[in-house]
Amino acid sequence: MLSVHCCRVSAEELKANLTSLPYIKVYLKEEIPEDYHYKHNRRIQPLLVVPNEGYSLTSHNTTYRGLGEHGYNNSLPDMHPFFMATGPSFKKNASVDIFNSVDLYPMMCAILRLKPAPNNGTLKIVSSLFETVDNESFTTFITYIIVLALTVTLVVVFGVGACRQHRFLKRKHMTFHGAGFKYSVTPAHHTQTSLLSDSEDDSVLP
Repeated sequence: MLSVHCCRVSAEELKANLTSLPYIKVYLKEEIPEDYHYKHNRRIQPLLVVPNEGYSLTSHNTTYRGLGEHGYNNSLPDMHPFFMATGPSFKKNASVDIFNSVDLYPMMCAILRLKPAPNNGTLKIVSSLFETVDNESFTTFITYIIVLALTVTLVVVFGVGACRQHRFLKRKHMTFHGAGFKYSVTPAHHTQTSLLSDSEDDSVLP
């Protein structure tokens, strides 16, 4: 497809000149077919040129031999891609009628059990490809996940608590230095605590 912005002549006049050319269709913006989903945006140019199937628009003066082109009407059979899928969500050897590419999004959301955002797709055709979902098995799977998550949470909580308790007990046997004094923490069965100054003798104060 070729979008044309008209500068020196009107879109109607340019369309009249281009219509005489073979192998193309020329549309004013308001004439673009609805199945193109292309004319209701302010960025769409006043004129649209669409070559017939098997022809291309090119700026080359010589013969153009491309391996393939896109941009034609998607109702043409040559514009239809193929879809193949395999996995636990799909039936074996199943096939469906032609469906639109926008149907892939809700299909993927259904497989992943996600809530889709508003979209133009539908599961009307592709849903026949799905295996029947065993709701009981799915519920059991979710239950296992919840139990596993709770178990991991409890292990982490008790692990953190044990580490903090270990650090607290270890700290009771440490000697701290500060402000010129040495503070010695004695075990609980001792009845006296020693307070020594760096400037005094090593005598034990009462």
